[in-house]
This record gives sequence, C-alpha cells and structure tokens, in this order.
Amino acid sequence: MHFKIFKKIIRPIIIFLTLSLIFVILLFQIYFTSLPRAYNPPCESYHQLHNITYSQLSTYPPVKIFIGIFTTIETFERRHLLRKLYRYEINTRQFNKYIENEQKDLIDYKFILGKPNELITKEIKLKFKIESEAFQDIIILDDDENLNDGKTYYYFKWVAENLIKKVGENNTLKEYDYIVKTDDDSFINLKNLALNLRPFSQYTTSLYYGYMRTTSPDNSLKMYATGMIEVLSTKYAEKVGNLTISKEDLINHPEDVWLAWILMVNGMNEHWIGEQCLIYDDPRMIRYEPSKGSLIFPQTITIHNLKEDWRWNEVIEYFYGDY
Repeated sequence: MHFKIFKKIIRPIIIFLTLSLIFVILLFQIYFTSLPRAYNPPCESYHQLHNITYSQLSTYPPVKIFIGIFTTIETFERRHLLRKLYRYEINTRQFNKYIENEQKDLIDYKFILGKPNELITKEIKLKFKIESEAFQDIIILDDDENLNDGKTYYYFKWVAENLIKKVGENNTLKEYDYIVKTDDDSFINLKNLALNLRPFSQYTTSLYYGYMRTTSPDNSLKMYATGMIEVLSTKYAEKVGNLTISKEDLINHPEDVWLAWILMVNGMNEHWIGEQCLIYDDPRMIRYEPSKGSLIFPQTITIHNLKEDWRWNEVIEYFYGDY
C-alpha cells in the first residue's frame, strides 16, 4: 500500500526532472552551437580608431593578395569546402561589383602542405594525387609535413622563389602587395580582408598585420600576430624567404611566435599593426580571451577555430546565404 502511494508521488517528480534535464541540454546545445549575431561590431576596428569608417574603405586603391592556406593531406573535405567557398567569392561575387567602374581587388590562394610521411596510406596518396591534378591549387613544400617545425619558413621560402623572384622573368605572373598565411580552420571574408588592407598602401613594403597577442613583460618580443591569419607585405615575405636558417633552428618553435621573432631580429619591425576587433576566435569556443562581445558581425575579417565542419555551417549561412 505504502509502495503504491510512493510510486504515485515519485513518478511525476521523475518525469519533471527528466523533462527539465532535456530542456537544459537543449538550451546548452543552442547556446554553444548557435552564433550570436550583431549588425555592427561591439568593438572598434583599427581603422575606426584612426577615423576611417567601414564605408570609406572602398575609396582606397585596390590591393593584390596571395593567401597560403596551411592544411594536411587527409583533410579533403575541408579543402573542398574552402575551395567551393573562396572560388564562389572570387569568381562569382567579384568584389564591389555593385560599384560602377571601380577597380577590383585581386586575391589568389593555394593550399600549402609539407611532403607526406611514410604513414600515409596508398589510398590517401592516390586520392590526394587525383585532387591535386584536378584542381591545380595545392603546393607541396620542400620539407616534411610538420607542426611548429618550420613549415612557415618553407612557405615563405616558396613564396620568395616562386611568387616574387619569377615575376620579372615571366610577365604572366602577378605582383602581389601582400602575402597571407592562414590555416584551414580559419574562415576569411575575402572582401573584408581586402578592404581593410587597402588603406595601408604606404606600408606595402613594411607591413606585419593580424590579431596581435602580447607576451610577458620580460620578453624582448613584445607581441606577435597569432596564426589564425598573418599578413606580410611582399617585401617582408621575400626577406623572410631569402633568409638562410638551419633546420635545427626551426624545430619546436610555435610558428606564429617564430615569425614575429624572425621579423624583429632582422629589422623588419616598422609597421606592426594589430586588428583586435575584426579577427577573432569562434565565439562558441571557450578559449583564450573571449572575442569582443562574443558576436559575429558583417565586418568580420577572420573567424578562427572552426575545426569541425558543423562550426562552418552557420558562418557560411550568415555571410553567403545559400550561395
């Protein structure tokens, strides 16, 4: 008798607690998988701090940019996503197409990989070979694939030898203003990147640009551009690529810190400019310092830490709709 009464009392409580738990889980998923949005940035960009509005950026001369996207051999789907996205923006949208008679920014990109190691299966190598021959947008560096063991140096070495040195030898090659290094977990709004680089025309020989992170007070290197996106003037990129650096001096150094250090010790420290508002980590990530207001907004240049494909979906929908 007492047991039946107990069951009658406890059953609704269990149902209530179960439904409450489901509700909390759903709220948690919505909070951490949905991007909070804003029409205007909750912070001021570098140019706004220097009295240049977003609408004024298009009045500056267009720029020519080369982007190297660091990736690894196995990430076929990510390359396909980025290839589809950036080709759409470059070829279909055509920057500033709604502004009559305005010159267009020129942006090219390549996927950057090291030489695959012996652990890569024959099937993966064959699939990669087919992809590489089909799209012609993959560069294999003269170094083994690695993380923090010199991939950035060999990238700029390739840039110096193939994008800069040969410009004078072959009129079909383009002379770029800026060389960019980024990763395949970073989304770049190409139009916004180009617009924000336009006002730096006086720095095309001496620019180092990105989201700057400060170091400890006793460190001679005071700041560095994080690896989510690093922009160098072509002249700086050429100088880095032409340096003679032994492999031993490249091993086990965080690539973004290493690049800033190399620039500093070789006198390339004229214009280090930080964009602390429009470049940020995925607001859904709990990592480093939170982005300004943890929002996504139209003026964004780069969103980093999109490591899983589901993180890309809402970013792409926000900026490009169904594209």
